[in-house]
Amino acid sequence: MKTLFKALIGGIGLSLLYALIILVAPMIMMIMGINKYTSTPELLGFPIYQIGVNGNEFDSSATGMGFILSIIMGIIFYYLVRLLIPKRNAK
Repeated sequence: MKTLFKALIGGIGLSLLYALIILVAPMIMMIMGINKYTSTPELLGFPIYQIGVNGNEFDSSATGMGFILSIIMGIIFYYLVRLLIPKRNAK
């Protein structure tokens, strides 16, 4: 149960990182000089995120599907790291 809780916390951490990246990405694009850009990738008919840059305006939104995917990826990443990096023996 303790391991599952830690994995869930890792998933929530990754979902917060996802939201931060979605918020900051259009600002970075504007700084780089990209004036027109629109992206709305979908998975199973649901948008993962929505980013739009038009002139000096930008719009970005993180969606529920993106949060669900990032939580799942965080949990999987936690278990992969735990599997690949063995515990150190305490002396």
